[in-house]
Amino acid sequence: MGTDRPRVRGWGSLVVTGLLLAGLVGGCGRGPGDRLWTFKTNDRIASSPALGAEGSILFGSEDGRIYSVSPGGRLNWVHETDSRVTATPAVGGDGSLHVGSGDGYLYRLSDSGERLWRYDAGAPIASSPTLDTLGNVYFGSEDGVFHAVSAAGEVRWAYFGSRPIVASPVLDANGVLYVGTRGPEGRLIAVDVEGGIRWEFEVESGIAGSCGLGADGLIVFGGMDGRVYALDSTGTPNWVFQTEAEIAGSPAIGADGTVYIGSTDGHLYAIAAGGGFLWRYRTDGQVRSSPALGSDGTIYIGSRDARLHAVSPRGELLWQGKAAWEFDSSPVLTDGVLYVGAGDGRLHAFRIEGGLAGAPWPLFRGNPARTGFR
Repeated sequence: MGTDRPRVRGWGSLVVTGLLLAGLVGGCGRGPGDRLWTFKTNDRIASSPALGAEGSILFGSEDGRIYSVSPGGRLNWVHETDSRVTATPAVGGDGSLHVGSGDGYLYRLSDSGERLWRYDAGAPIASSPTLDTLGNVYFGSEDGVFHAVSAAGEVRWAYFGSRPIVASPVLDANGVLYVGTRGPEGRLIAVDVEGGIRWEFEVESGIAGSCGLGADGLIVFGGMDGRVYALDSTGTPNWVFQTEAEIAGSPAIGADGTVYIGSTDGHLYAIAAGGGFLWRYRTDGQVRSSPALGSDGTIYIGSRDARLHAVSPRGELLWQGKAAWEFDSSPVLTDGVLYVGAGDGRLHAFRIEGGLAGAPWPLFRGNPARTGFR
């Protein structure tokens, strides 16, 4: 495994571009929705940013690099992998970052970008890792294997399935992991942290997104069949809600149990705690991004219409932020600022009111460190 310095081959012009954009693009924004800065990479960003030490923003790009950017939009460091990085980093309590790459390795990097180890999964990784309190890491790979890796980068156990895993696992307070598989006869699998299968729930068209965990113990997720499912801890459906197209993103769950989720039918849906329809908000493109909930009640979500949408609790447009290409990345919020990646290869920083909502599951992966654990 070993320890490597972060590789910096071939990105000198990237730093200059990033610094110039940080200083010149929208730097004088004063109101909600104003762009504060952008930071440019060499390819599209589908990875969702995580927040690390001292407010650093950590994310991957399809240029094969993992980035750390300061709250002011300046490059802290960059680490190269050998393929695109679409997964979202998870940040441990010590500030170290864990993320998979299309090269088939899970990387653990220090908060200064040094490689601590990498684990060979044997197949491309689009699944974002989940961390438990002991530093163990859980993630899926596209050959259908669900991996459990120790904090030292050694295999603990593996579940060998028959369908690709691109969904990201979540971990509940009882030590149970939930992860979906893609393809025909896909399923949601409940497995404990020692590798024991608790139950499986079949979703005919498979699952691409991650679950959200409600305060009432419900496990909420969307399927490629266009349905939103809410299961109890035994895998029994509590309710099912139908949208008009496949769901590729993940839900956010508000303090009152309201579920917010996007669909490739172009809408953001608000679903009551009991599964009833509240409202839907239309965008002009597929929605593959996952929503983030603001402390003032605003719901933020990206769309393939190349806009970030800020939506009121009643489902009305408040403002839009624009990019040159789609927003598949899911936003992260901190006090007064939203960060999100886009298909134009830029990380965008927008001014917002307030910060992240105090809700059971307010954004993709459950918290700004994106650990997938609550």
